[in-house]
Amino acid sequence: MVNITSKVLKNTLIYFVYVIIILFVLYVFEKIFLNGNIDYILPTRIPKPLSRLLLLLSVLIGSIILVLANSKINISQLNDKYILVTLFITATLLSLPLIFFSEIMPNSDFLTYYLIAKNLLNGKIFIPNYIAVFPHTIAFPTFLSFVFHLFGPSILSAQLTGIVLSSLSVVFVYLIGQEVSKRQYGFMAALIWTLMLSRIFYSILICTENLFNAIALLAALIFLKTMNNTLPIKNKYLNFVLIGVLFAILNSIRPNGIIVFIAFIVFYLLFFEYESDRENVFFLFKIHLKKGLIVKSFFVLTVFIAYFLISFSINLAIESKIKQQIATPRIGWNMYVGLNVSSHGQWNKKDSELFSKLIKEKGPQQVQKTFFELGIKRLQDIIKDKKMKRFILDKVITMWHADHESYDYAAGAQPKNSRAKLKFSRNNKAAKLIFDTYYYIVLFTSLLELIMLTIKRGGLKPVILIGCFIILGTILLHIPFEVALRYKNHALLWFCFISANRIVTISEKITISSKLNVNN
Repeated sequence: MVNITSKVLKNTLIYFVYVIIILFVLYVFEKIFLNGNIDYILPTRIPKPLSRLLLLLSVLIGSIILVLANSKINISQLNDKYILVTLFITATLLSLPLIFFSEIMPNSDFLTYYLIAKNLLNGKIFIPNYIAVFPHTIAFPTFLSFVFHLFGPSILSAQLTGIVLSSLSVVFVYLIGQEVSKRQYGFMAALIWTLMLSRIFYSILICTENLFNAIALLAALIFLKTMNNTLPIKNKYLNFVLIGVLFAILNSIRPNGIIVFIAFIVFYLLFFEYESDRENVFFLFKIHLKKGLIVKSFFVLTVFIAYFLISFSINLAIESKIKQQIATPRIGWNMYVGLNVSSHGQWNKKDSELFSKLIKEKGPQQVQKTFFELGIKRLQDIIKDKKMKRFILDKVITMWHADHESYDYAAGAQPKNSRAKLKFSRNNKAAKLIFDTYYYIVLFTSLLELIMLTIKRGGLKPVILIGCFIILGTILLHIPFEVALRYKNHALLWFCFISANRIVTISEKITISSKLNVNN
C-alpha cells in the first residue's frame, strides 16, 4: 500500500489515466470511422466511406444539439424535489411503452433469472448445479423473488421492477453530480443517462444491469458524501461499513462489481486528502492521529471487513440454498470462453455445448477446474502463436464498438407471431444505428473533456477520475475473460459524467459570450 503525498506525482497519475482513456476512445473511433467495424449496420445504398462520414457528421451535430439544449435548460429556479421527480418520471415514461406495446418476453439469461426467482418464491431451487458454477445468477433472482412475493410472479412485475431500478439510477446520477459540482452538471449527466437507449431497453429485459447500476450509484453517492470533512466521525464509520456491505452485494450480482469497488478504494487511498490537519479516528478512545495513510488504512480496513463478512455470509446462504458448495475456481469457464480466438472471446455455441456436456459428466465442482485448465491451454497457444497483442485489441473493439445489443435482445424476445404494436426486427439497421450514434456522441463529448482536462491541467475531478478507473478496469478485466457489448453497460453511465462536464462547460462559455455581446 502506497501513500502518494506528492502533488506532482498525483497529477502525473491523473493525466496518465486520462491519456489512456483518450487513446482508448481514439482507437474505438479509428475502428469505427476508418476501418469500418460498424459497416454491417450502415446503409448499403451509398458507399461505405460516405456512410461513415455521414455518421461522423451525425455525431458532431448530436453533440452540438446537447450543448445547445443545456444552454436552454435553466434549473436554477427549480427545487431539488421537482427535479428528482421529473427525472424519475421521464425515465419511467420512456420505458413504459416498451412493456405495453411491444410484448417482450424473457429469454436466454433473462429467462433464467425469471425462472430462478419464480422457483425461489415457491421454495424451490431451479438448476442448482448451474448456480453452483455461477453463484451470481441467484443474487438478482433472490431480490426479484421478494418483489414477486409482494406483487405476484408475473413478467410484468419483473419488468416494472427493472424500470423502477433504472429510473432510480437516473436520480442517483443527478445526486452524485450535484454532490461533486453544481446542480446543472448533475442534471445534464442524468439527462444523458436518461436518453441512453440501451438504458431504456435494458430496463425491461429482467436483467442484472438495472439493480447493479442502482446499487453501484448508491454506494458512490454515500462514498462521496462520506468524503465531506464536516461529517461527524461516527457517521463516517457507519458509512464505510455500509459502503462495504453495498459493494459485497454488488459483487454478488455481477462479478465485475469488484471493478467498481477497487476504483473507489484506489481513489480514496491515492487521491483523497482530508482538509483538517488532524482527524479523530478512534473516537471512542479520543485518540487523535494525523491525516494520511494510517487514517485511510483504518477506514479501508473497515470497508474490507464489512465487504468480506457480507460476501462470506452470501456465499454460505447460497450454498445452503443449493445444498452444495460453490465451484472453484470461479473464473474457469469465463476465461475459457474469453480466450477463444475464433469467437473473439464471445459466447459461442461450440463452447456452450462443451459446457453442457462436462457439467453432466463431471459435476459443477470439477467443471470449473477443467475449464480453467483448458483456458490456460488456450492462453499458451495464443502466446505461442504470437497473437496476444492482436487478440487483445480485437477483444477490446468487439466489446466497445457499438451499443445496440439491448435492441437485439428485445427483438429476439418478441414472439414470432406477436400482435404487438411495436415490433422489433433484428435486421432493422436504422434502429441499431440510432442506438450507436447516441453512444458515439457520449464517447465524443467525453473525449473532448478528457483532452481539455489533460491540456489545461484541469486537476482532480473525483467523479471523472473514478469513472476513468471503472472504464479502465472494465477494459482490463475483459482481456482474459468473456466479452459482450452488454458487459460495458455499467461503465457507460460513468462516461455520462465525463460527457456532461464538457457539455456544461461549453454551454457556460456560450452563455457568457452571449451576455458580453449583448452588453457591448
